[in-house]
Amino acid sequence: MLIFEIGKRSVGDVLVFEVKGFFNGDAGKEINDIAQETLRNGNIHYVIDFSQCRVVNSLGVGALIDLSSKVLDQYKGKLVFSGLDKLKTEVFNIVGLLGMIPVVKTADEGCKYISKNV
Repeated sequence: MLIFEIGKRSVGDVLVFEVKGFFNGDAGKEINDIAQETLRNGNIHYVIDFSQCRVVNSLGVGALIDLSSKVLDQYKGKLVFSGLDKLKTEVFNIVGLLGMIPVVKTADEGCKYISKNV
């Protein structure tokens, strides 16, 4: 049994990742691998929805830092987080992710945010 599942769907030119379960290093690697492929193909806008994610460990946080560097710095794309609970918000704030990445309530709001800010 997998301890995580990464769903993905496209909304216009935004790729939405839906994280379910435990976001660890393996889950982070899966998202980074998919993003690397789609970045090369010109998809540079992403929403990561954590509304069904139970917990994020330190390896998962590291993977998100790597992803944000690729998307924001190397490709000049957009990245938005949605569905954060209080603990994830605090952790992401402490490590500096929230200084770079906007947070919205839902994935659909994240897609709208990106559309307005491209």
